[in-house]
Amino acid sequence: MPVPEKVLARLAGLGWKGKNTNLIHPEIGSFFFITVILTDLPIYTTQVQIKDRCGTRTACIDACPTGALKPYQIDAGKCISHHTLEDGSEEIPDTYGWLVGCDICQDVCPWNRVKAFKKGIRTGLEEFKVRSYLKENPESILTLNEQEFEKTFSDSAISRMNFKMYQRNVNKLKNKI
Repeated sequence: MPVPEKVLARLAGLGWKGKNTNLIHPEIGSFFFITVILTDLPIYTTQVQIKDRCGTRTACIDACPTGALKPYQIDAGKCISHHTLEDGSEEIPDTYGWLVGCDICQDVCPWNRVKAFKKGIRTGLEEFKVRSYLKENPESILTLNEQEFEKTFSDSAISRMNFKMYQRNVNKLKNKI
């Protein structure tokens, strides 16, 4: 059974549900991972929920190239991240030049732009950094064979997709160029 991490994190007072459906923390925005610990130990908490601070802003909704977002709702069938990382179909809709994921809705979010970006918050985890050889030769990502793909991304979030999905995404991107 899936664990509703975003709901539990919101109820624990870690942030509010943004209009892009991501959990937003008032100091660091929405670029973070939610981790869950399952235990049968009694845990005592205070119910301090953070109120929605999106207000009338709609930058995330306006910037989504596929129209996947409505306020506080996402249509996964239209979401680029869903199609590039989760959808195992042989054919997927236009990915608007994205090979893996998307994050446009997070990039334009004022809570990320004002808080996280200005504070210079960046991950220190190697798993989430651009591989050094990809920085030197970014086009090389389009020509990886299966062994290179596994070696390059086995310890990264990109490993969520298999090599067949990677090839499909590369072909989609090449057809766009």
